[in-house]
Amino acid sequence: MSASTINDPTVENADKDQETAASFQMNEKHEKEHEEVEGEIEEEPEEAAERKAEEEEEAAEKIEEDAEDEEDEKERLADEEEDRKDKEENEKDKLEEEKERLEDEKESYVLKDGKKVTELPTNGLYEFHYEDGKTLVNFKNGKKNGEALTYGEEGELLMRVNFVDDKLEGPATQYYFDGNVETTLHYKNDKKSGPMTGYSQNNVKRFDANLLNDQLEGMFISYDQYGDKSQVSYYKKGYLDGPSTTFFPKSQGGGICRVCHYEKGQLVKEDKFFYPDGKPLQTTTYDDKGRALVYPTNFKPSGEIA
Repeated sequence: MSASTINDPTVENADKDQETAASFQMNEKHEKEHEEVEGEIEEEPEEAAERKAEEEEEAAEKIEEDAEDEEDEKERLADEEEDRKDKEENEKDKLEEEKERLEDEKESYVLKDGKKVTELPTNGLYEFHYEDGKTLVNFKNGKKNGEALTYGEEGELLMRVNFVDDKLEGPATQYYFDGNVETTLHYKNDKKSGPMTGYSQNNVKRFDANLLNDQLEGMFISYDQYGDKSQVSYYKKGYLDGPSTTFFPKSQGGGICRVCHYEKGQLVKEDKFFYPDGKPLQTTTYDDKGRALVYPTNFKPSGEIA
């Protein structure tokens, strides 16, 4: 470099400008770094707070999950305990049933000609003994045939029926413990069919009925404690069906107390009540579904509407 260049003020000024620019850039860099550091310092507390909140939330969820697990475990243990108790109870019931069965076997036996038998009945009279009584029945070719009598534990006759080839057939009678007749009825092909009459224990008639295939069919007459007719109704296939008339006791004249009508067990048409002298007391009309169409109409003893 020549002396003239060294001493040239233009060159000196250029060098100074370069130094100034470099210094300015350095200052900008330091300021930017300072701002970044300040930003990091400002952000760190917020991130820490968020992280702490997340940790607390996770801890709370963990506590809640642990509590649920503990509750589930309690329920499981309770269920296991209940199952165990049920199993013990079932086992106890089975043992009790087995004990009763063995006791019944001791009390139950079959006699033929006064001797115990274990083979199936064939022919002749067999006695089936139970804890509370016995039944005597005739067999023919392995089937019940003829009269069968059932007795109570005191030896009292309780029932008399008849069999034809293992099926109930013909008249049957049920008795009270004192020997009085309770019910007379008929069987046909192992089903109650025909007239049936019931009696009170002091031998007063309680009802007359008719059955068909184990169901009430036709007229049913009820009697009061004195044996006087108290009601006449009709049945069809086990259901009230037709007119039904109720009577006052003889002490009140024995007249009609009520007249109504049934269809398939439903009260229909008119339902009429009467005073003992025969005058109307109350009338209600029903539809074919058994629903009252209007409020009952009440009458005074004079016959006027109340």
